[in-house]
Amino acid sequence: MEKRCIIILDMKPELEQELPQVTGFHMEEMIIMRSFGAIIQPFGCLLRNIIMSIYDHPITDIYLVGERHQKGQPLVNHESILDKMRRDGISEEAIRTIEYVPHTVGSDLLKWLSGEGAVDLNISKGIKMIQNHPLIPRRIQVHGRTVDLRTKESEGVPQC
Repeated sequence: MEKRCIIILDMKPELEQELPQVTGFHMEEMIIMRSFGAIIQPFGCLLRNIIMSIYDHPITDIYLVGERHQKGQPLVNHESILDKMRRDGISEEAIRTIEYVPHTVGSDLLKWLSGEGAVDLNISKGIKMIQNHPLIPRRIQVHGRTVDLRTKESEGVPQC
């Protein structure tokens, strides 16, 4: 029986070459989707793509894979991101408006952009979201992994 897996992969290009070792699947058996910090949102495009792939391919597993950082290390410097936005002409009014509209980002634009602040927390939250989503069958196994790009070692990430 043919089997395939979905990989939600952090944006680091070097992670892709580690996937066969991390997952046990061959590259041709993988559907790779990328997301900054391996962030998944409950009703976003990435989750829609996961659901559609499950029903269009013989998916057995989903892996959320990110680069291992020091535990709890933030993915981005929030002040630096805000400064870059301002330099690019994004107004304070635009930021406040986006934060005000609850259906867009809730009340925290930077948390929406960078997730829980650390890749292991994003992965853990993503595992829980996928496992509890009403349109994802229980037969799908969901795994979280971080990879140390220096040593090539991977480590499991538990559901939060």
